[in-house]
Amino acid sequence: MSDGTARDKEARKRVEEALVIPRRANGADDAASVADTAVLDDLHEADRLPLIFAQDIDGSMVAIPQLVEDILTEGGVAEIYGAPTVGKTYFVIECICSVARGVPFLGKRTVQGACVYVACESPASVKGRLLAYKLHHRIKDLPVAVVPQTLDLHDPEADTGRLITATDEAAKVLGKVKLIVIDTLARSMGDGDENSTRDMSAFVHNVTHLSRVTAATVLIVHHSGKDASRGARGSVVLLGGVDTEITATCDEISGIHTLEVLKQRDLSTRGLRLSARFIPVEIGTDCWGKPQTACVLEWVENSADASRPMPRGRTQGIVYAVMKALLQESKNFGKAGAPAGRPCVEVETVVPVIAERLLCRPGQRQYQVRRALTAMTGDGEIYQTTQGWLWIN
Repeated sequence: MSDGTARDKEARKRVEEALVIPRRANGADDAASVADTAVLDDLHEADRLPLIFAQDIDGSMVAIPQLVEDILTEGGVAEIYGAPTVGKTYFVIECICSVARGVPFLGKRTVQGACVYVACESPASVKGRLLAYKLHHRIKDLPVAVVPQTLDLHDPEADTGRLITATDEAAKVLGKVKLIVIDTLARSMGDGDENSTRDMSAFVHNVTHLSRVTAATVLIVHHSGKDASRGARGSVVLLGGVDTEITATCDEISGIHTLEVLKQRDLSTRGLRLSARFIPVEIGTDCWGKPQTACVLEWVENSADASRPMPRGRTQGIVYAVMKALLQESKNFGKAGAPAGRPCVEVETVVPVIAERLLCRPGQRQYQVRRALTAMTGDGEIYQTTQGWLWIN
């Protein structure tokens, strides 16, 4: 319970006690009357809402403090989601390590502070990835603490308070905690149902409370649904409740992993994209003596891959997914002026193959495929085409 809440409850209790005191007769103890008045003043103060007057608003009041430049605000609640294997956790590990050291994250400045990583899903892999980061950057000390177990942040009486206490304990050792990661939402919902409006509302309320009490940014790792084009899995309450939503994707052909800011409540950076390559680092051996690796991120700066737009809408998403498989299987390279070694496909060959995957009327399918390919083709787009051959930009 916060100090402010405790004071409010104490003031209310004093007023309730005062209200049952019989009205004093004329000439009663003046000191007692003064005390009663003070109690009522306390109630008034406890119930008073804050007011901000427009005449007092200036530039200093609208400059939102940022933890990671253009991406995470200080004390906010954010969500990163994506399909399995796109590298969500690698991005998050890179982010917390950057904040812990106060160094740029994929070219974006950070405010230094300790971090707490709640590894609900795979504590061993989180530890391995932290080790890879330390080895790659040749550092020993890193102000990051890992909570290696699942938590229930759906029931307010379960683990929210324990996590606040753990954060306070980490701060005593590492310094002020600036970022708390919850990985993943599904493993921290307890008995809650992420598709339930009521249950997701409870979860959002608790992580918001966690952020307010600790004054740390909370970053939730989440999954996309079966149809990635429809966004994060579960109730839309999550989207409404977070300050920032980020999606992670991977282009398997180029090997480029990308973050894109889809929602930004307090900053004008919606649509920002940051990309990286994953570089394997050997971190030791397994029980059979075989080398084990984990990845670190290499920022892709000013790259055509980094700025390449992604599919927009359901039809483009289906076309893109099928094209990815067809290009990976292609035995044709460098056709019609494509870069040497770049896989290519013939447009007229792939259109009917992709059309079979669409759910619209049969007579409209090939038209919709051509329309989607046209929208995704050209300078600065996903694909390039010449003389009937198509390849990825």
